[in-house]
Order: sequence, then structure tokens, then C-alpha cells
Amino acid sequence: MRKKRIYKFSAREHALQINLISRVHGCSAAERYVRNLPEQARNDKTYGELLHCYVREHRTDKALYHFQKMKELGFVLSPRPFNEIMHLYAKSLQTDKVLGVLAELKKNSKVSPDNDSYRICISSFGLKYDLDGMERVLKEMETQPHIVMDWCTYAVVAEFYEREFFVDKATDALKKAKMILQKKNHRRSHNLINSDYENVIK
Repeated sequence: MRKKRIYKFSAREHALQINLISRVHGCSAAERYVRNLPEQARNDKTYGELLHCYVREHRTDKALYHFQKMKELGFVLSPRPFNEIMHLYAKSLQTDKVLGVLAELKKNSKVSPDNDSYRICISSFGLKYDLDGMERVLKEMETQPHIVMDWCTYAVVAEFYEREFFVDKATDALKKAKMILQKKNHRRSHNLINSDYENVIK
């Protein structure tokens, strides 16, 4: 008889399973799944996805404990875990804590802030109607040699300017987003930016 092959999930597939389980059955079920994983499958991707589950369900204590555990295990190999914690604080408008996590990330010798890191900070200031703070973070982001500015960040900035009726600044931000999209030829997003641009200048 021919032996049946046992298909082994990759780390990414385990992470996808964790995400699906948490959405259907909640974080507790996702925790059990992670606990039952073989040792080699417990890594930055699977632990990172469980952290995402905690953040999505606003489980602050568990998220912070899990983040610390990831650091101890050496599973913080990208900015994403930091971004998750920043997002957790941003949702509750704790801008000082968002900046604290960004500062910790900037001190890290292995990973650096990415576009998402700065965009979360920008959004946290924007949500608190602190446009000066938002602009400071944007300027810092624009001066980072490892950061390639993206259209999405400028679109977010434009939205906060528009909300406060800074039409000229919103228009400038949308123009920058449009220029980036033209270079990359993102047709669908380009149409959305055009629509936003027209709404701002009306």
C-alpha cells in the first residue's frame, strides 16, 4: 500500500490558520492552536499573528505580555510587532505611548521603523486633532534615508488636513500622493486620489 503523505504547514500557513481561528472562535482558540504547535512552528510569524489577534480584540494586557515574550524569545525580527503595539495605543488615543514605542523601535539595532510605523504615529496625532505633531512626524519620516515615501501616507495626511479645513495643505498632500501614484502607475488608486483631489478643491 502506498503511504499517505502528511502535508506540513509552512510558518505563513500556520499564521493564516491562527488568523482565521481567532476571527471565527476568538483569541482563546488561537492561543490553544499556538500552544499545540510543534516547536519549530513557534516563530516570529506565528507569534506575530497571535499578537495581531490580541491587538484586534483590544486585549491590551495580553498584547503587552505577548510582545515582551516575543522580545525575550528573539521573535521581533521586523517592525511589525512594534507597529501592532503602536496601533493598540493609537486606537485609544494614547499618543505619548505611541511615540514611546516608536522611540524604542528607533533604538533597536536589528530593525528600523517602516512606513507603517510612521503612518500609525501620524494617524495618532491626526485623530487627536494635533496637526503640529502630525507634521513633525511626517517631516521626520520624509528625512529618513531608508524610507521611500508612499502615496497612502500623504492621503492619510490630506484627510486630516481636510477635516480641519486646511484646504491648501490637503491639496498639496494629495498632489504628492498623485505624483507617487503616477510613477508607479497604480491606476485604481490614482482614480481615487483624483476624486479626493476634486472634492478638496471644490
